[in-house]
Amino acid sequence: MAGDDVLRAIAGITASCVREGDVVYRFGGEELCILLPGAADDEALAVAERVRTTVAARAFPGGETQPGGRVTVSAGVARAGDPEAAALVVAAEAALYRARREGRDRVVAAG
Repeated sequence: MAGDDVLRAIAGITASCVREGDVVYRFGGEELCILLPGAADDEALAVAERVRTTVAARAFPGGETQPGGRVTVSAGVARAGDPEAAALVVAAEAALYRARREGRDRVVAAG
């Protein structure tokens, strides 16, 4: 399975883990965003964790070539406290980079 195929599969898994009315889209490269209107912090963390564990449970062809021998998901979760979308993206990306620094395959909340 080529990288784009894996990304499409992960996007499908992600879409299956959200509520009707939530939005999943490709943000860039290998990054996906999920917008969860009205979700509480614990709900957003639960969605991200559900995506992470669902991906972790799937054996992707070629996954053995990835760090840790499998395809994983790291997620940064942020809440829109600022009316500017850019501030939300900055907070989510900071949490994502922290998840990656802390060993990948994890969910980290902004804060």
